Amino acid sequence: MKKVILLVAVLFSVVIFSQRNQKGIIQVNGGIGVVPSLGILIHTGADYGITNDITGGVQLSYATSTSKSYNIEYDETWVCLGFNANYHFNNLLQLPNEFDTYAGTTLAYSSLSYNYPSTISEEFRKTTPSPIRFGLQVGGRYFFTDNIAVNAELGGGTIKGTFKTGITFRF
Repeated sequence: MKKVILLVAVLFSVVIFSQRNQKGIIQVNGGIGVVPSLGILIHTGADYGITNDITGGVQLSYATSTSKSYNIEYDETWVCLGFNANYHFNNLLQLPNEFDTYAGTTLAYSSLSYNYPSTISEEFRKTTPSPIRFGLQVGGRYFFTDNIAVNAELGGGTIKGTFKTGITFRF
């Protein structure tokens, strides 16, 4: 009887652990966010489970706004294509299967463009930040089904800092 109970306990723990395993899993994310001074952003991306605790992925973000400085109104547009790597703390912290917390880094091409009135000097219009950016992020997901989660992420470095939220689908 002890052997049967031990076998059931081992099998049960393997099943529970396998739900948390991320190796080979693809997660597709999408949603909205906020960028200080730019306003609302739209984002999408995908992550692939390289190991049980490490994912690598790609993300795309877009934001646009109209700003005013020195009584001059101008448009800003930001597009960011980044590649990220995240460490997931689920196993380390022994979190319930519904939770997924992570921290990581992003290397991105970040294009910030401005549309100024023709009265602004050409030299001033050429001023743009470096397009290659390095960023850091922390975030989490809550899976309310086996394959669907809500997510939230704070990031900085790729542009002024961002807060993103949305939905994740796991395949």
